Order: sequence, then C-alpha cells, then structure tokens
Amino acid sequence: LNRDSAGSAVLAWNQIYAPVAENIHALDYRLRGSRGLKAQVHSQSAVFFLQCGSDDVQKAKNYVRLHINEPITQKEVARYLGISPGYLCSLFQKAEHTPLIQYVNRQKLTEIKILMEQKHLKLNEAASLYGYSDPNYVSRLYKNIFQHNITDRPTKYSGDWQCGSPPAPRPSAHT
Repeated sequence: LNRDSAGSAVLAWNQIYAPVAENIHALDYRLRGSRGLKAQVHSQSAVFFLQCGSDDVQKAKNYVRLHINEPITQKEVARYLGISPGYLCSLFQKAEHTPLIQYVNRQKLTEIKILMEQKHLKLNEAASLYGYSDPNYVSRLYKNIFQHNITDRPTKYSGDWQCGSPPAPRPSAHT
C-alpha cells in the first residue's frame, strides 16, 4: 500500500465505521498501549457518545411520558433501554443538565399542578394519580424544584407563578 491509499482507507474507516469500531479501537489501544491511538479513541468515543446518547435520552424521556402515572426508577428505565443505570445517569445528566429522577419528578409535579388548576382537584387527589401518597412530601418537593408553592397562582401581569400582589410598574426611560 502506498501512503495515499492507506490514508484514504483510514479516512473511509473513520467516516463509515467509527460508531461501530469504537469498541474495537478501545480494545486495540489496551493491547498496544499506543498514545496516538488513545487520542483517536477519545475523539471517536465522544462522537459515538453523542450519537447514541441522544437517542437513549430521547427514549428515556418518551418512557417517562408513557409511564408518568406509575412509579419510575432509574433502574427500570435503564433496563428498558438495555444500558446500565450508571451509564443512563451520565447520559441524561450530560444531555439534559439534570438528573433523570429530578426530570421525572418535575414532569409529575407539572402534571399534578395542571390537574389542580384545570380539574380543580385537591393536592392529595392529584398526587395520588401520579403515585405519591403524601401530599406534604409533594408540596415540599414542588417547592424545592420550582422555588414556589404548588398552590401559588400566576399573576395576570407576568405569567410567573407568584403569590400576592402584582409587581410594581417599572420606571419609564423618560424620567
């Protein structure tokens, strides 16, 4: 092989087979201990991680949507995806900047809030539909995640969930 054909073969390999070959490269690195190969493996791993990770995160989010009324654990979602719970935790944290369990709680609490507002359910009634038995726990969890009480209403001025009077008017630029 001459230098050009060897270079194009490597290029073709990297473009076509990089996602599949990541594990082969990692194994080859362990066997050879080559520093140059280590850098190549890391860059391909990052591409592989992004390609596969986003699919798994989207599938995890879909699983949460479909099973929102049931108790959901990280282990259960990982088993559904066919990956380890630790890997799922890492994927989800990198993609969504929040842990999976906090995402699940946020989705459930949002649904509970909607039921309370639109269907006029009490907190304990709405919470029980999403697997929570203690309304006090739901209230504390909501306050920790959203920084306001679950019973607060949006103001007609801001759309923010606030309690009390509307915000004071802002001074004009012409004063």
